[in-house]
Amino acid sequence: MQLLEKRTIRKSQLGQRTKLGERDVLERINNGTFPPPVNLISGRAPVWYESEIDEISDMLCKGASSNQLKAAVKLMLDRRPCQQLQLPF
Repeated sequence: MQLLEKRTIRKSQLGQRTKLGERDVLERINNGTFPPPVNLISGRAPVWYESEIDEISDMLCKGASSNQLKAAVKLMLDRRPCQQLQLPF
């Protein structure tokens, strides 16, 4: 089985992709409606999986409910190959 490499984006790119400010992202992470950053062995800066951010951004644009976003984030976390990063901005 081949391990697929996932593309990541940095915090500085997050606002451009989601149109959300840092405070909004942190609040959404805390209430479970936005995926937390991932902990990659090679880096210290928080990063997010591009595919997760694209999915959440699409759901936000379509007016997804809080419950729908929470369910999507839970599935994302269950599929992650590594653990989430527990750092506030």
